Amino acid sequence: VYTLGVILYEMLTEQLPYDFERATPPEAIRIICEEAPKPPSRMWSELRDRESGKTERSDRDVETIALKALEKEPERRYQSAAALAEDVTRYLTNQPIQARPPSALYQFRKLVARHKAPFAMLAAVFALLLGFAITMTALSARIARERAVELGIGAQRIEERRLVIGAAAHPAVSHPRPLGDSVALAEPIL
Repeated sequence: VYTLGVILYEMLTEQLPYDFERATPPEAIRIICEEAPKPPSRMWSELRDRESGKTERSDRDVETIALKALEKEPERRYQSAAALAEDVTRYLTNQPIQARPPSALYQFRKLVARHKAPFAMLAAVFALLLGFAITMTALSARIARERAVELGIGAQRIEERRLVIGAAAHPAVSHPRPLGDSVALAEPIL
């Protein structure tokens, strides 16, 4: 499994996981046994810096698979080539890989990647409903403002009529008016 991890790492980065250019054989063994390989994403950024034309990037899932295959402790590594192949197959079919701890967000992202069309339709329906809700709220507010203006004018007329009726009921307090005028003004209210 470790050798498959080295091959996968080299396929991803076009380099070996460890730098042995200036190392003696005992030093190379020490590096392999003690040092962790650089993550492929870091190797890609270094390669991109050297070759400005390349903009490729490795996926986090592929990087996780390669680094799990290169684990120092055999217990933390894939237990067999079949387990490594299963994770690669899961990656290729947009399913959550076993090498990564399953978070809800990660599993949801993989679900969306597997079912793009239904989720695109769901997002479109949600956007339409949101637009409809915003439009209805704006129209409702406009109608409420128009009614408030109408009621404001109506309330003002009622207040004026109430004052007229109040003046008719208490002629000593208000201006002396003939009773017929006050009753004529009050009739439309009743």
